[in-house]
Amino acid sequence: MKVQFSFWMKAYSQDLRERIIKARQDGAGAGETAKRYGVCKRTVERYWKRVNETGQCAELRRGGRRVSRLKPYLETLRGWIEVQNDLTLAEMLVRLRGELGVCIKRQALWHQLNRLGLTRIKKTLHAAEQDRADVKEARQRWRESQPSLPAEKLVFIDETGLNTKMTRLRGRCARGRRCVGRIPHGHYKTCTAIAALRHDRLCAPFVIDGAMNGEMFLAYVEKQLLPELAPGDIVICDNLSAHKNPAVKKLLEKHGCQLRHLPAYSPDLNPIEQAFSKLKSDVRGSCARQYEPLIHAVACSVRSFTPKLCKNLFAHANYATN
Repeated sequence: MKVQFSFWMKAYSQDLRERIIKARQDGAGAGETAKRYGVCKRTVERYWKRVNETGQCAELRRGGRRVSRLKPYLETLRGWIEVQNDLTLAEMLVRLRGELGVCIKRQALWHQLNRLGLTRIKKTLHAAEQDRADVKEARQRWRESQPSLPAEKLVFIDETGLNTKMTRLRGRCARGRRCVGRIPHGHYKTCTAIAALRHDRLCAPFVIDGAMNGEMFLAYVEKQLLPELAPGDIVICDNLSAHKNPAVKKLLEKHGCQLRHLPAYSPDLNPIEQAFSKLKSDVRGSCARQYEPLIHAVACSVRSFTPKLCKNLFAHANYATN
């Protein structure tokens, strides 16, 4: 025979509660009252304490969803996070206590933020200078001109630093242990990779043993980039001083091409930034520790850029690719 138990005990009736309180008021002890009415002594003591503190002994509400003390302040929390999105739970608890007089537990605050969809994630960093009025205006003008730029004529160029101590950022190990990697710290080589991104390919790759300067940039444009260009192409680069060599502009115009510079502090408007992110990931995967293997890794990565991938990079930066 199976016996079923209910999780919740049935509450004592209000009539019984009142008789227990009446007996205590008449001078009966807790033990005597409990024996008289067939209840636990602790129950009698709890009822008596509640009556003395609140004047009531009615059944308390059980189950259901309790309303959080934060409910009246949810919009205030949203406002705090809009102003400073990296506030920690500890900092918010201090502000709730100091500014609003609300004392809650850390876990309760976390649950409320989670219900609001305000999760803690890694930040995407942008230049603070993008908030300047002149930079905002320049970026807006550029964005307005983007739909009119012919994607097949656009050529984005940029450079990125590489070295022979680059390695994979993630590995596997037993849970709870550190995943240790080893890279050279004393002797390693650095170089600069430069390339041009078109809507269907990554072209004119070149690796420089050292940093980029105006003279080296001119040599790159003349020897590597020009053979990839056709009259009417628009070469776009950022505001690095090396890119502003007057001889470069004259050389491109002589070839029938234009040179344009992106607004300041606007790497998000250059699709080659995402291309270089992939290239550097590929180079890390090669774990090249010598100069020649590093060059080989760059070449392999460049060949992996398909027309579809290049088109997607353009679309991600809001350049029309129809």
